[in-house]
Amino acid sequence: MPLLAGVARREITPPVGLYMVGYGNRLLPNCGAREPLTATALTLRYDAVTVSVVACDLLAVTDATVQLVQAQLTHPVLLCCSHTHSGPPPHAAAGSPSAYVVHLRWMVSQIVDAVRESTANVRPVTVRRGMSETHIAVNRRQRNADGSVSIGVNPDGPVDRSVTVLQFHDGRGQSVAALVNLACHPTVLDPGNVQASADWVGVMRDVVEAETGAPVVFVQGACADLNPRLNHTPGNRWGIRFDVGWQTAQSVLEAMADALPLPVDRLAHGQQVIDLPLEAKADFRRQVRRQFPLAAFEPVLDRFFPWEARLTADAAGRLTVGMCVDVLRLGDVRFIGMGAEVFTEIGMALKREGDMFAGVTNGCIGYLPAATEHAAGGYEVDVAPYFFRLPGRLRVDAAEIAIDATQAILRD
Repeated sequence: MPLLAGVARREITPPVGLYMVGYGNRLLPNCGAREPLTATALTLRYDAVTVSVVACDLLAVTDATVQLVQAQLTHPVLLCCSHTHSGPPPHAAAGSPSAYVVHLRWMVSQIVDAVRESTANVRPVTVRRGMSETHIAVNRRQRNADGSVSIGVNPDGPVDRSVTVLQFHDGRGQSVAALVNLACHPTVLDPGNVQASADWVGVMRDVVEAETGAPVVFVQGACADLNPRLNHTPGNRWGIRFDVGWQTAQSVLEAMADALPLPVDRLAHGQQVIDLPLEAKADFRRQVRRQFPLAAFEPVLDRFFPWEARLTADAAGRLTVGMCVDVLRLGDVRFIGMGAEVFTEIGMALKREGDMFAGVTNGCIGYLPAATEHAAGGYEVDVAPYFFRLPGRLRVDAAEIAIDATQAILRD
């Protein structure tokens, strides 16, 4: 029985004038797009199982947006975000300006159309898996002399350097698509940039597609504490963007050159919402304001970034936030998706060699810090929960709960 695969792409570029999300201190709306932003759907079918992986040039998506897409489709969809910090808001609420509501509806329709076309175009394929390494990323949780942690460079911090590529070829040997997975924040473009862009991911995609003639479906790894090394190199941001993207493309092409056939005897998908405990505090907002100057851009945040968290409370009133976990099995490759910005240590703990880990997939609760980083605090641990509308930071055992639950899904 052959594996079937189909691919399709749609544009999701925002119109001029919409604010972009990714930096709280970017106070100007976008003035245009450097290149088209896209949603690329790869649909896989084996026997009675059909699953679509959709790579979107977005920071992240909310549960509500995932539901808008999934409600229009009859098989499971994994919405995987590149995590570009120069993309449109992926959510609109009741109080959002009409332009944002219109764009969201259009974007959802574009994603759904891409999935439907890719599903209609499935055909028998063979798969090759290749692996290599990339050295574009550095751990960003810098240790300061006073014991604090800031976003900078931590040369001794963990980094997942693995690159995994699945290439799909049709019966004539023509490339159908390449599923590419690696971990690094797309943050070459800083808060001063007001052009919509896929950041270095767009360059990597263009270079690889020019070489192979087939769409690249990029899924971002566990990149929460990883930034591009060249973020700290003075120079033209667009030139640095090209350098990082080109270097990454060479690692992807190296993986393709060494790819070996991957036998496919199964396709399976499992999904579960895991409740992660919070340290909810009444004065959380005040604590955040002491660490971060919110006053200047809080109105922009509230109006154009109306994130929604899936919160529940137990009988004692203790709050948890629901994080979606997806597991996809293709032959012996395990594709693990989490609805969070996941610290690299967690992704490395869950993956075997040749597996794929996708952060910011099917929702985003904010950062999921490694337990070893919890006590150190810093932006990802102490401040970011505010931006994702949480009433406090995650409890220290949240990562352990997420890992244990994911391993249970993998066993099943």
